[in-house]
Amino acid sequence: MHMLARTDQEKISRDEDFPAWVLDQAKALRLHKPRAIDWEALADQLDDMYSQVKVDLGGDLRVILQHLLKLQFQPGDNEWKRRARGWKVSATEHRNRVCSILEDSRSLRKKLPEALARAYSGARKEAALQMDLEERALPAKCPWTTEQVIDLDFFPERAPSSNGHRR
Repeated sequence: MHMLARTDQEKISRDEDFPAWVLDQAKALRLHKPRAIDWEALADQLDDMYSQVKVDLGGDLRVILQHLLKLQFQPGDNEWKRRARGWKVSATEHRNRVCSILEDSRSLRKKLPEALARAYSGARKEAALQMDLEERALPAKCPWTTEQVIDLDFFPERAPSSNGHRR
C-alpha cells in the first residue's frame, strides 16, 4: 500500500483515495517537498497514465478505421444506406478524441503512423466480421493516409459493388 504523509498524523493511501493522493503528490511537488513524495508510486502512476493515453489513442483509431472500411466496403445497398450516417457520426466522434489527444502530445503525434498501422490490423479483422466478409476481402494495409484517417471531413467513396468474399 502506497502511503503519503498529509500531516504528521494523517496518511493518504493511493489505493484507498486516489484523487486525494494525486492532489497531495502535486502539492508536494509544487512545494518542493521531496520527502513527502511517494516516488515509486508516482513514477508507476505516470507510466500508467502514458500507457492509458496510448491505449485510448489506439482504440479510437481502430473505431475510425472500422467505420471507414465499412463505408467503403460494406456489401448490400440497404445495409449501407441504413448505417452509413451512424458510421460517419461515430468516426467523427472518435476523430475528435484523437485530435484532442494529439493536441496534448507531441510525442504521440510523432508515433501516429505506427499506431495507425497497429490499429488497422485489428480494425480490418473486426470490420470483416461485422460485414460478414472474409478478412482477405479488405486491403491488407491501410488504404488511407494518416491525414485522411484523422480528417474530420474525409469519408472514402463506396467501392463499386463491393466484391468481398462472403464467409
